[in-house]
Amino acid sequence: MKNTLHKAARCLLFTILATVTPLARSVVYVDGAAAGLENGTSWANAYKSLQAAMAASPANAEIWVAAGVYKPGPSRADSFVLKPGMKLYGGFTSGMTARDQRDWTANPTTLSGDINTLNTHTDNSDHILIGAAGAMVDGFTIERGGDTTYSAADGVASAFGGGLLVTDIGS
Repeated sequence: MKNTLHKAARCLLFTILATVTPLARSVVYVDGAAAGLENGTSWANAYKSLQAAMAASPANAEIWVAAGVYKPGPSRADSFVLKPGMKLYGGFTSGMTARDQRDWTANPTTLSGDINTLNTHTDNSDHILIGAAGAMVDGFTIERGGDTTYSAADGVASAFGGGLLVTDIGS
């Protein structure tokens, strides 16, 4: 009887943990001026690179980004690629502890495609941001996406979506 109660208690505990754990969402921090471990676990250890934070984070991650300008990479083909359910929030300053503290007007957070020759639009990122099902982007300015005209050689994918490219992401 005692062994049966222990099994029942363990089953109940497992059921509770399995039910509650997926609801918990840890925050990943990004701050281009951070000086810590760059693992995203806190503002002190924030990733400096939004690209690295997004690549290392799972789908459904919540990423808080401090004010600043973030670029997807040195190549026109580089993009910030959202994963399904990923939530990106801009407008923070390092140290904020709640999403409702952010102010994207006072703390502008910009995703910029101006990656090569500054202010020359013909060499900017083809797509600054690539969407995914259920993903959300809030509190950012997205600017200076690629300026590509359609040609059969380049294909449609590089001709559209300079700021945000959303293709058939299903329903």
